[in-house]
Amino acid sequence: MKKLLILLGSFEMLATTATSVVACNPQVETSIKYTKQKTIAPTGNTYFMFDKSLIKDYDKVDVVEVDENGWEAINTGSNMLTRVYLNNKFDESSNEMMFVASAGKSEGRTYVKFKGINRYNPARYPVLFGPSFVVDIEKLDIKSINVNAYVGQTEQVIKNEIERVLSDVSGASIKENIDYKIKWPDSIMSVGAEIKIEAVKDIKAQKGSDKIYGSFIFQMKEDTRKPINNLAYKISAKVGEKVESVESRIQNEIKKLSPKAKLNEDYWIIFNNSNQNGVMMSGSVVVQTHPNSMKVKGGFEFIVFKA
Repeated sequence: MKKLLILLGSFEMLATTATSVVACNPQVETSIKYTKQKTIAPTGNTYFMFDKSLIKDYDKVDVVEVDENGWEAINTGSNMLTRVYLNNKFDESSNEMMFVASAGKSEGRTYVKFKGINRYNPARYPVLFGPSFVVDIEKLDIKSINVNAYVGQTEQVIKNEIERVLSDVSGASIKENIDYKIKWPDSIMSVGAEIKIEAVKDIKAQKGSDKIYGSFIFQMKEDTRKPINNLAYKISAKVGEKVESVESRIQNEIKKLSPKAKLNEDYWIIFNNSNQNGVMMSGSVVVQTHPNSMKVKGGFEFIVFKA
């Protein structure tokens, strides 16, 4: 479970953060795990984590959209989600599961509930059960967003980061000229130079963004982040080692470069192919820095070799 969540955040399999706040602070994005309410932009995606104990007494469990009265939206024609589904691709030993909700184009509030067959009910027909999860669909005000951009980066790299941040916090795919416009500095891109981002507005025949509104300004920074790429040549692991031991070695090497860098805030460690007892098996270890970290950058991967 931990590995999958890290992958979701790192490689953006889902285009949403675990909270609806701001991509300017990696500590904020670590989220309230079991929140029952999420806000996303129209056409955006979000996910909810829940404990397996909520569904332990039911068979053939699924998730369905319901209206404010608790009726299935598909039966009342009140659908606001284009899709909601249970993700079953989780470690069987984990106590956690996840479902994904994809918003349509309309703004408003909708709900999701579990549906399944109570294994202790002799009637054996599916019923709605459990808590109601709230999905608010609304355009995102971008005024409080910040982007980390560094002197020496190209305009394309900075634009990619702008779109990543906007897509992350809105849960939707955000594109230049369709959803936002960039006003680049008139002078050279030096420390303190300002870049303005403004959502596309409805102007006469031009349709504005249906996902975001408002504007924000951010400044170019000096790049003091320490690259960790070369640590791939200093760290190794072998089959049979404890995950904790390898993790500790990686942390120690990163601390030599950047003493204040923190695991799960500034970087992630992804162990591919460790067993339930936390023992390394054949596979690889990936270390990826958080895109918002101001302490470290880059990443590396190394292979776990046989002893």
